[in-house]
Amino acid sequence: MTREQLEILAEKQLLGILSPEERQLLTEWLNQEGTEELPWPSGDADEAALKMRLFERIRQDAMVTSATVRSISYRRRIWWSAAAVIVLLTSGAAYYFSLMNVKEKPVAAAVHYKGDVAPGHNGAVLHLSGGSTVVLDSVQNGTVATQGTIQAVKVNGELKYVGTTAEILYNTITTDRGRQWQLTLPDGTKVWLNAASSIHYPLAFTGKERVVEVTGEAYFEVAHNAGQPFKVKAGDEVIEDVGTAFNINAYTDEPAQQTTLVEGSVKVNVVGERQVTLKPGQQVREANGALQVSTADIDRTTAWRRGVFSYHHASVAELMRQLARWYNVEVKYEGVVPADETFSGEMGRDLTLAQVLHGLKGMNVHFAIEEDKRIVIMP
Repeated sequence: MTREQLEILAEKQLLGILSPEERQLLTEWLNQEGTEELPWPSGDADEAALKMRLFERIRQDAMVTSATVRSISYRRRIWWSAAAVIVLLTSGAAYYFSLMNVKEKPVAAAVHYKGDVAPGHNGAVLHLSGGSTVVLDSVQNGTVATQGTIQAVKVNGELKYVGTTAEILYNTITTDRGRQWQLTLPDGTKVWLNAASSIHYPLAFTGKERVVEVTGEAYFEVAHNAGQPFKVKAGDEVIEDVGTAFNINAYTDEPAQQTTLVEGSVKVNVVGERQVTLKPGQQVREANGALQVSTADIDRTTAWRRGVFSYHHASVAELMRQLARWYNVEVKYEGVVPADETFSGEMGRDLTLAQVLHGLKGMNVHFAIEEDKRIVIMP
C-alpha cells in the first residue's frame, strides 16, 4: 500500500466513510501479523485511541527511512485534507502528523465568510443529432433518447449506448462549471469529463479511424483497435491512441495544453509541428505550437478523477482557476497578490468553498466569498 493510499484510508476511517473492503485493507496494514479488527469509534475516548493508533503506525513506518526526525522548514506550504489530518513532509522523508477535531461542524471554521458555495456534482447536457438537448442530471436512469436504431441510456451517473446504427449521427456532451460526467462511447471507450468541458463524437465509428473532439479536460480509457486508430482532437493537437489511458487538459484559460499518459502509448501531433510519442508516466505540454515532454505526476494530474484537488507549488492564480470551474464562481483580485505564494497538498472536491478557503488560510493571502458567488482575493 502506498503512503498516499494509506493516508486516504486513514482519513476515511476517521470520518466514518470507510467501505468494508477498504476497512479490511487498513486492518491488514495496521496488524500485519494478525487479523484483529479495527475498533469503530463509539465515543471521544475510542476515537482518540483510534487516531493515536493509526498515526503512530504511520509515523513509525515513515521513520524507517530516516535516522532522525529533522525539523520542518517550509515557506507557506500546507498539506490539508478533509478537515481530518495535516501532513507535513520534510526533505529527509520523515513525517509529522497533527490531528484536527473531526467532531467540529464544517461550517464552524467558515462563519466569517459572507456566503458559502456547495461543491460541484455529476451533471451534463446531452446534445442530440437532431438539435434537441437532454439535461442528464435531472432525468431518471433508463433510456433518455433514441436516435435511429441506437439508444442513449443513463446508468447511475454515466451515459452508455445500446444498439448500432448505419446513419451518420453525432452527439455532444457538455459539462458546465460545477459539473462532471462519465461516458462510454459506442466503441466501448470510457471517458470522464471534468467541469467546463465537452466531447463531440459519432454514434458509429465506420471509417478508417475513430475521431472525437474535446474541450476542457477529459480522461480516456480507450478500447484499443489496431485496425481503427482512436484519435482525439483538442485545440490544435491530435492525440492518437496506441492502446492507452491518458488525460488531456485543454482549458483555454490555462497557460499550456497538457496530455499525460497513464498507460500504453500515445502520439501527440501539433498541426504544422513535430510529433512526439509518449511513454507511460510522461506528459507533453504545448504552448504556442511548441511541444515539451517531461516526467508527469500521474496522481496529481488525475486527482480530479479521485475526487480531490492536488497541487504542488501551485500559484494563487492556478488555484483560483480550478476552484472557479468546480464551484462555478467568479474571482476578483483586490490589490497585488504576492507572486511567490504557493500551495502544495490535497483537498477533497466534496468540500464547500468556505472549507477549501479555510484550508488555504496559511498563505499570506486573504479570501472572502461574496453573496453573488464571487471569491475576493486580497493581499
